[in-house]
Amino acid sequence: GITEEMFDGFLLSQGNRCAICKMTFVKTPCIDHDHDTEKIRGLLCRKCNLVLGYVKENVATLNNAIEYLEKSRG
Repeated sequence: GITEEMFDGFLLSQGNRCAICKMTFVKTPCIDHDHDTEKIRGLLCRKCNLVLGYVKENVATLNNAIEYLEKSRG
């Protein structure tokens, strides 16, 4: 866990927005952390947090998804 002060610091530094999609939080954000190091990375909306979970934080998979989307835009 993190302290309320740490949480508020992340919220302030991120402008009350998700670190990935940049949408303003309307619900309590998820505290994102590296599962190997346990280091807190920032705050995410639920959807972005789920995306990272579904791909098991695999950068290659996320890069492949970006490439796939960019190709489909033609």
